[in-house]
Amino acid sequence: MPAPHLEPVTDRSAWRGEDLARVPQEWTYRMSVAEIAELEAAVAAVKGRAIEGLGRDDFRMPALDASLARIADEVDFGRGFCLVRGFPAGRHSAEECALVAWAVASRLGRPITQNAAGDLVGHVRDLGRKLGEKNVRGYDSTSELRFHVDECDHSVLMCLRTAKSGGVSAVVSSAQVFNQLLATRPDVLPKLFEGYIFSLMGEERPGVGPVSDHLIPIFSWFANRMSCRYTINTVLQAAQYGAPISDQEREILFSVLEAAKTPGLALTFAQEPGDIQLLNCLSTLHHRTSYEDFAEPERKRHLLRIWLAAHRPRPLAPEFEQRFNAGWSYRRGIPVRARESVAAQ
Repeated sequence: MPAPHLEPVTDRSAWRGEDLARVPQEWTYRMSVAEIAELEAAVAAVKGRAIEGLGRDDFRMPALDASLARIADEVDFGRGFCLVRGFPAGRHSAEECALVAWAVASRLGRPITQNAAGDLVGHVRDLGRKLGEKNVRGYDSTSELRFHVDECDHSVLMCLRTAKSGGVSAVVSSAQVFNQLLATRPDVLPKLFEGYIFSLMGEERPGVGPVSDHLIPIFSWFANRMSCRYTINTVLQAAQYGAPISDQEREILFSVLEAAKTPGLALTFAQEPGDIQLLNCLSTLHHRTSYEDFAEPERKRHLLRIWLAAHRPRPLAPEFEQRFNAGWSYRRGIPVRARESVAAQ
């Protein structure tokens, strides 16, 4: 069992939301008119080509690249997130906005599959499903999404349309959540570093079991950096496949959520159309409130999501990285079993 780390994390990844709320210029970046024009021209130059075949060199945008290089440093090695603002999504199609998100994402990492259908650009919108039902992914519902991570190094989320009400975002430093637990609940840390059996959410490869073949740590201290993998539903749903947890283990699992909800820890904000949220999923947890949508299909809340394996990946402990059994690193993406997309286009 990995030994728990029992010293506070003090690097830039350990921030408090109440501090950042006072200095929004430190975690937001508003693109200039010239940078937006450069990005629009770069997208126009590749429109019509298959998005999965496009890489960094296909998007020429030297001015914006200088800004994105600084942002990438912050996402990779600093506080772990940035909100890029200013793109006029309303005057562009969903296809063009996907290319915008792809162009920005290409500066941080390599897109990886985010479901068993092999989707590289996901559509975050309500499909009438309910979180908690077997193998349901929360982004297909209007439900509240508790603090969690995505199964990637970085997550890129671009807002096309907002909901009628709700759907507010929050980000919290997972290192600061660890610090909170160290100060108030050190008794839970051994189990959180040991880990849990995770459900593969119906996305396992043929011939591979439906749950992880080893305990996956919630917190992992490796190469002097704290990483976190926290997804309540994947642990709770493992019980449906014969891997139940005790009442004590459940309480320990939820202690992370309670720590994340400590007043002052999280940063709350509303994404606007055109905003691009960049998250390091090893050093932040994110949350979304439930929402009420518009009745008209063309007005419904809609975001685009890209998962990335970082260009500059941090070293990770094998038991933390090998998420999908038999040595399958999460950085390879979710194993593909069906080529057709499950997301409506």
